[in-house]
Amino acid sequence: MLLLLAALAVAGGCSQRHYRVANLPPELVAPQPINLQKINLSALSDPPISREIVQPGDVIEVSMVTDFTKLTTTTTPLRVPDHGTVAVPLIGPVRVAGLTLEDAERAIAAEGHARGVFRNPAITV
Repeated sequence: MLLLLAALAVAGGCSQRHYRVANLPPELVAPQPINLQKINLSALSDPPISREIVQPGDVIEVSMVTDFTKLTTTTTPLRVPDHGTVAVPLIGPVRVAGLTLEDAERAIAAEGHARGVFRNPAITV
């Protein structure tokens, strides 16, 4: 009896499903291949950080002419701490985080002038 039921199940199941490529049900159709050249992977990376804005953790190089008669230039690398204020030699603490490089130059020059260190500072960041 068990053998007869198994034979009927196998014979009945196989005879009902004959598919041709032209009449496949949608659930059996393979998906279209993906063109790997057109996949945009830019969303997987971190958002771009502007290199023109000074951020905490950046290392800036501050150059200043300290003696115009001899054209002596001093260059100092400074890491911007989390609070955003760097200790510029001869001038002291200056907040540079969030500024463009040009604005950081102006801020350092203004602080050097305001503190009486320089009359007409030549500063490059």
